[in-house]
Amino acid sequence: RDLHSFPTRRSSDLTSPTQFFFRKPLRDVELSGVRIPAGEVICPMVGAANRDSREFERADEFDITRKAPHTLPFGIGAHFCIGAQLARLEATISLEKLLPELPNYRLGHVERIPNMLSYGHGTIELIRAT
Repeated sequence: RDLHSFPTRRSSDLTSPTQFFFRKPLRDVELSGVRIPAGEVICPMVGAANRDSREFERADEFDITRKAPHTLPFGIGAHFCIGAQLARLEATISLEKLLPELPNYRLGHVERIPNMLSYGHGTIELIRAT
């Protein structure tokens, strides 16, 4: 199961389900030399953070072996997604069932859900090889 869970984690790092969100700091903070006053609306771009070349070597590549303890596909701390473990489990079980069959299929039509806030697919067609 461990080997199959790696693609799930790495793919959510590379294509974060949530691309950005809005927050208001409760007190004045400074991030990377920029002062953000309390109550100011900010928009962290977590999809971009997971591809930060200052944090990750070859940040835009899908690397199943990448050790990445600081990624943000499901948030962090008090704002961590309550459904993250379920989403990862569903993806892992799907891969466990699909991987043995994939040599018999080819990728067909793939349709991305058009949404700026979140990243996902409405259709991923697998066509059985003849």
